Amino acid sequence: MHSRQCLSRGQTGCCDSSPNRHARAHAAETAHPVVHSAQRGEDRNWCYVDEVGFLIE
Repeated sequence: MHSRQCLSRGQTGCCDSSPNRHARAHAAETAHPVVHSAQRGEDRNWCYVDEVGFLIE
């Protein structure tokens, strides 16, 4: 299970690989669609609206 952190509020939730998909649920409830991987060594982001991963440099 990997963690994702909301870039708007900083709330951390589990990714879509987990049964509860907390990060996606937070995005749907709050309209905060962009998350950052909270895993050490991962520097990627994800947008739930566009279903696309990207880097912020």
